[in-house]
Amino acid sequence: MLTEEQKTHFHALGFVRIEGALTSAEVDEFSSRFDTIVERGEAQGDGSEPGGRIFPDGHRVIIPLIEADPYFYTMLDHPNLASIAEELLGEDCIFTGSSDGQIHTGDTAWHRDGSMPLPALEAKLTFYLDDAAAGEGCLSFIPGSHLWPLHYNDLERGIDERVLGYPIRDIPGRYDVPSKKGDVIAFQTRIWHSSWGGGANRRQMAWMMRTAPRMQWELDRLGEFNKSYAETWSPATGRLISDRLWETADARRLKKVQLLKDLGL
Repeated sequence: MLTEEQKTHFHALGFVRIEGALTSAEVDEFSSRFDTIVERGEAQGDGSEPGGRIFPDGHRVIIPLIEADPYFYTMLDHPNLASIAEELLGEDCIFTGSSDGQIHTGDTAWHRDGSMPLPALEAKLTFYLDDAAAGEGCLSFIPGSHLWPLHYNDLERGIDERVLGYPIRDIPGRYDVPSKKGDVIAFQTRIWHSSWGGGANRRQMAWMMRTAPRMQWELDRLGEFNKSYAETWSPATGRLISDRLWETADARRLKKVQLLKDLGL
């Protein structure tokens, strides 16, 4: 699925765009089901309403996305999506349990999505349900910032502030990654990323994969994250996934979710 250059791009720069990983018809199906969930009133506010740091113009989410419609298990099952994860993170990579649908409005300030210490790798796979152009709401990255120290947080500023003498949106090295319908972007959760110049109701789907845990602290962290996240976003069940995830799994998906089952998550 991926070229050696694409794999190197992900590991050296922290992100990679895979063009045409999904067909237009497949994205349209995701889009229709996503909109149905929103129309049912299942999109939630995320605590970053107007004035919030990361999403100053407001933000709505569907969490956990993968359980909002059984069709969304396709995010793990689709041959291209499964291959992207396996080729970047290893054939024994796992689904972390984290998945979300996002509805963006306006700018998104610089942030990280995770703080997994190396050599463990955690990646977010994501795609927009519409084209996302440069300077019009597409993802922006600071290439290589996934290798910066985890304690560095100077970019955690408001969108009208400055850092190191630069307007926050114009920090040197900012790199826009436009995407067309069907493109998938994989990025390491340690990388600093943002979004600028976008309009309202930009729809995005995302889920997290990671290298297989090797140490007990990794297992502990996986369990703590799932339980804490579920308390916030899925209090009715206390879980980010359901038994249906493995009850309907083929061998390839089961390999990615077996650890969650074993940990009682």
